[in-house]
Amino acid sequence: MPVNDEQVDGRIEIVVPRAPEGLSIVLKPHHGARLYRILPVRDPEQPRFWCLVVLRCTRAGAVEASEDPWVIGSRLTRDQLPQVLAEIQGDLNTWLDDERRHALRAWLLEHLPDPLDVIRATNETRRRSAPEPDWEPGGSFFPSLMHEMTPERP
Repeated sequence: MPVNDEQVDGRIEIVVPRAPEGLSIVLKPHHGARLYRILPVRDPEQPRFWCLVVLRCTRAGAVEASEDPWVIGSRLTRDQLPQVLAEIQGDLNTWLDDERRHALRAWLLEHLPDPLDVIRATNETRRRSAPEPDWEPGGSFFPSLMHEMTPERP
């Protein structure tokens, strides 16, 4: 995937997708074993509002089913979403350096083994399906969604 050199903070880059992906942003840490996708979803606390979540993905971009998302903004209106996403894209380094996001930066920079290397090391020849989530209709989605639910307002 091509990378926009103007939006590199030295450790985490914004990846420019081959095809437009709407309001999502893809991040790539310097070690390159994972990608992270920032995207808007309905706020689980207030469905009339939106929040931004970060999903941990494989190098190929598939969301890792065993990973819970990280909430980075909540109680956003639909009109605020483009502004908040533009702030992230405008200066990723400054945005991540905010004290409220230090734990997020550490999570993004965790050095995890590449899933393909794990499959090769265990001689696994076929992909196993992910376990069914513990979600029930009417219950809370993303069971342990709240890594950090500090409301952020632009």
